[in-house]
Amino acid sequence: VWAGCRVLSWNNQVTWTFPFGGYGTFLSKGSLKLLLQPLHCEDTNKSTTQMSDFQQGACQKLLYKANHGYPINATIGEERFFELGDSLNKVFYKYMRGVGRFCLHSDWLFGYITNFYNISRHTVLNSTWWDDRKGDFQENRLHSLMNSEFYSKPEGQCKHDGTTRSCTANATICHYVKESDMERITVLGKQQNNHSRMKNRKSISDNDMSGRTRDILYLNTTKSSHLKSIENRRNRKSPYAIDVLIVGSKFKTR
Repeated sequence: VWAGCRVLSWNNQVTWTFPFGGYGTFLSKGSLKLLLQPLHCEDTNKSTTQMSDFQQGACQKLLYKANHGYPINATIGEERFFELGDSLNKVFYKYMRGVGRFCLHSDWLFGYITNFYNISRHTVLNSTWWDDRKGDFQENRLHSLMNSEFYSKPEGQCKHDGTTRSCTANATICHYVKESDMERITVLGKQQNNHSRMKNRKSISDNDMSGRTRDILYLNTTKSSHLKSIENRRNRKSPYAIDVLIVGSKFKTR
């Protein structure tokens, strides 16, 4: 699971990350399958179980959290709504409808599910400052897209917060994009595409001219100076060289 802009908790507090609302949250196909997978939890509390790590962790958290320490015993009350055969998606659907006061921002909820249930692989070391120092924390599972994070200051795509004109056609993700911003970005994108196409055409044309064999037809000429001049032109290998047809003693381009 990836956050378009990952928000980090203060380093001296808890290991807690969540997606910044508006920058997007991206789930892989594998994460979606786990989120929707029914949890039957048969014999989950026995050491002989053959369940996957995801199923084992989810069932222990939802049914037997009192037998464990942090982070398995840390819940927000969702276990009260779990029934055998429910998926995590269904559990939290019932939680949002049934809890007395649901005061979680949707991005906070995604951060909790991602980090405290095994629907996302552990973050990779040597990727960001946070991951390198929190790599041994089991609940550190939310990834940042293109190293886009917000701690004391925005990094990566988090800089495109919409309060300035920083969101350009080259930005991957932007926040607070208004209609005027979309129109401005569209115009910039078209201008850049047109410039890129013209540059590519020139490059292709140059390569074609420099790579072509110079077929020079000599007809009715005895002036060696003319031949020498042509040979010099060929040796220079100018990217804009043109084929030459010698008719009589005069040069004519073709």
